[in-house]
Amino acid sequence: MRKIGALVGETSPLEALMVSAEAPRPGQYLLVLWDDEGRQRRALALVQEVRRSNPFLEEGITDPEHARRIMDLEGWSSAFRAKLLIVGELDEGLQMPHTPPVPGAEVYEVDEGVLREALGSGGEGL
Repeated sequence: MRKIGALVGETSPLEALMVSAEAPRPGQYLLVLWDDEGRQRRALALVQEVRRSNPFLEEGITDPEHARRIMDLEGWSSAFRAKLLIVGELDEGLQMPHTPPVPGAEVYEVDEGVLREALGSGGEGL
């Protein structure tokens, strides 16, 4: 599995916000991993929305020339923020989560084996 991001901000049993240097795809399944008092927890999440931001270019900027000068100084760095729907916790199948994942939890691309574990193997191709 390849790590692609981390959860930030406030989380709930059903939703979380992820930051990443690369863009996840809306509709993509991801795996969230975290430690909860010594117990390794896993949740399947679905990307609902993806946004791109640059911390130096806030919405209040009204002059395009000002934005260009900032970009010349700071470069074109940006980060992706994705709103995730927590589909369920993986614990002997897919279960409704009772507690939210912790902020800082690592987010990974999910492999087909985890999808089969969570959603079942309903035939050819997932």
